[in-house]
Amino acid sequence: MLPPVHKRETVEQFILKEIEDGRYEPGDPVATGAELARRLGVSLSTAGNALRRLKEHGVLHGALGSAGTRVAVPGQDPPRTTAERAVRVAAVIRRQIEDGTYPSGTLLPSNRVLARAHRVPGHVVVQVIKILVDEELVETRASIGKLVRDPRERPGSRRLLSKSDQLVKSIRDDILNGALIPGEPLPSSIKLAHRYGMGQTTVATSVPKLLAEGLIVKVPSMSGRFLIRQTRRKGPAES
Repeated sequence: MLPPVHKRETVEQFILKEIEDGRYEPGDPVATGAELARRLGVSLSTAGNALRRLKEHGVLHGALGSAGTRVAVPGQDPPRTTAERAVRVAAVIRRQIEDGTYPSGTLLPSNRVLARAHRVPGHVVVQVIKILVDEELVETRASIGKLVRDPRERPGSRRLLSKSDQLVKSIRDDILNGALIPGEPLPSSIKLAHRYGMGQTTVATSVPKLLAEGLIVKVPSMSGRFLIRQTRRKGPAES
């Protein structure tokens, strides 16, 4: 039977090999202590000690023994507390609001989508929203979501775009920007819902609007599928 120190080294070498083989890229979450213990047949404390040692050597960072443990990014000193991580993510979203990625009058994505996009746990996103609310960049509305607002406006004065209108705007922008290619089939409702963080009901109610704007066209031979149509930005005389 291997002594504890050798078992710990076995776990360390396993994780290092996974990183070396490309199983884990910088920033990726690694297996939890419980998963490593079960997979390698060691105790939870042995797996935790291995993770802790790798963190001390700068290989990993984050909350040890949880899904927050990640492969360190070279040259980056990751935030160590929830508050620090929230400040960093809030700064990114603040810039996205300023550059129009999230225009005033639209809703921010759900907490789950934001957590996945910024690779942080959900409780960090909750703190991020509190920061943005305090800065009057975001306004929370019960049963609706997180509304992006113009700080110059009185809270509650901004007209809220419906989720359907937001989806149409996002698809329109993606067609204009080349992210969705004219002539190709429109992605399925499931893929659109996943891509834009909307429900399939919202997708279904958006299709008639897309047809009315001429952004898509129905093709009978495609069994209910739609083709993306060529469009262009309006010039000053047309707007």
